[in-house]
Amino acid sequence: MNMKNTDEGICLGENTYWTVKGITDFEIFFKHLNILIHDIKSVIYLECVSMDKSVLEFCKQHVQKQWHVIKKGTIWPESSEFHIPANINTIARLAELSKNLASIEVADHFHIYTMESVILQWYDACDEDCPIGLANIIDESKVVSFCTATNSKYEKFDLG
Repeated sequence: MNMKNTDEGICLGENTYWTVKGITDFEIFFKHLNILIHDIKSVIYLECVSMDKSVLEFCKQHVQKQWHVIKKGTIWPESSEFHIPANINTIARLAELSKNLASIEVADHFHIYTMESVILQWYDACDEDCPIGLANIIDESKVVSFCTATNSKYEKFDLG
């Protein structure tokens, strides 16, 4: 799978295969995220200008060596950026932390990537007008289950 490489980092770009619309709450998103990625060794990338202290501390405690530079969604003001393991415990804790927070206190931009590529890209996370992009490594059956669980909708991405 080819990724778009730029001086600023990698992104899903034209390798987007599915789009998911209708999720505006990080707690719901995190509670069901493992449906999409439970069997894929991956890393979570969070970028946020106004990250809540509890999320910030959690990310600092779980930071891992980044596998890639991810294309930033915010140039100014300066934002916090974290690469943390995408595992069941980390995701469950993010769900707990986000329960009583506004989305902008969790992440402005949220991505998941593997050693090879970005597999989930969500610029302007939780904005109802900004869909989640997914790579074709994620089977349609998983996308259907995720959308059912989150009361969201998906479609095959069309460049056209």
